Amino acid sequence: MSQGNAPLVLMMAGGTGGHVFPALETAKALQMQGYTVQWLGTATRIEAEIVPEVGIKLHCLSVRGIRGKGLLGKVKGAVALLLALGQVIWLIKRLKPVLVVGMGGFASGPGGLAAWLCRVPLLIHEQNSIPGVTNKILARFAKRVLTGFPNVLVQHAGIYVGNPIRQEIASIIPPVERYSQRDGPMRILVVGGSLGARTLNELLPQALGNLLGQNQEKLVVRHQTGKENVTAVQQAYNAVNISAEVQPFIKNIAEAYAWADLVICRSGALTVAEVAAVGVAALFVPFPYAVDDHQRKNAEALVSAGGARLIVESELSVMSLFEILSNLCQSRTYLLEMAEKARQCSWPQATENVVCACVEMINEQSNQRK
Repeated sequence: MSQGNAPLVLMMAGGTGGHVFPALETAKALQMQGYTVQWLGTATRIEAEIVPEVGIKLHCLSVRGIRGKGLLGKVKGAVALLLALGQVIWLIKRLKPVLVVGMGGFASGPGGLAAWLCRVPLLIHEQNSIPGVTNKILARFAKRVLTGFPNVLVQHAGIYVGNPIRQEIASIIPPVERYSQRDGPMRILVVGGSLGARTLNELLPQALGNLLGQNQEKLVVRHQTGKENVTAVQQAYNAVNISAEVQPFIKNIAEAYAWADLVICRSGALTVAEVAAVGVAALFVPFPYAVDDHQRKNAEALVSAGGARLIVESELSVMSLFEILSNLCQSRTYLLEMAEKARQCSWPQATENVVCACVEMINEQSNQRK
């Protein structure tokens, strides 16, 4: 079932922007090629707000995560998973998609299993350097497995294609054009994820204040704090005489990336891909509670290439931040060198690669039916 008889692709992604935004770029590109796209997600996470805004129909499931919630939580999750599986089987039989694409999030589990049971081709894309439980399972049933990092899910013939990023980020001018046009205060962008990062909120203002007090070049800061911390963080910057724009959430992240000399951020798969695509120097602080510590692994390539530095949260202090920032902020030329090395790690054809894989699978299925 699709509008204007265009073949329908069912996209599955949700929970975090790291899953939703790559899926959304893929969906838009598929629409440009004439496919109808509908979405499987949940009603309580980021996809419920973002997906309908771009005119894509969202089908919502209620399904719990099945990892790390204790025995009772896992039992409840298994029951919810079975109920959701029935829902998706009914949905697939009604929609008759030519392809189901799983890009992570709670709905991908039952959605991927339902696709396999209904004999609809399943393609999955794993964004992280260490695959999650859902994709480890779905890789056994998927006809094609794509990955955002090399050497992931190799036992299931995983194909490294990169992570799709938003077009407005991909189209930012190269670092040499940005950095060479600047003078004045060093520009620091702090992004701790959509909820902020409490440790960065608490320590960075003082660390940057110490940097300013050591006769370093003046600083200007943009800091995403999360909803609860705006006032306290703004006051902390004011106390150390640093010009800071503190926001709960930065809506135009592309403009913020283009503005920054240095980004201090987590190292989720999408963030790492965006930092590389933009070409901006970065200090990664991996989220310490990420499953299997995958955020630290995500950052390795950029750090090894010299495009980023990394400090683990357990080692964070005002002094440790001051020391690493003193080194990073020694000159804009130094940050430009890092930015160019970061950009060399980017994979600009990622969206095109994912879409090509989708179209190939659809064509293969069509030829088999002839």
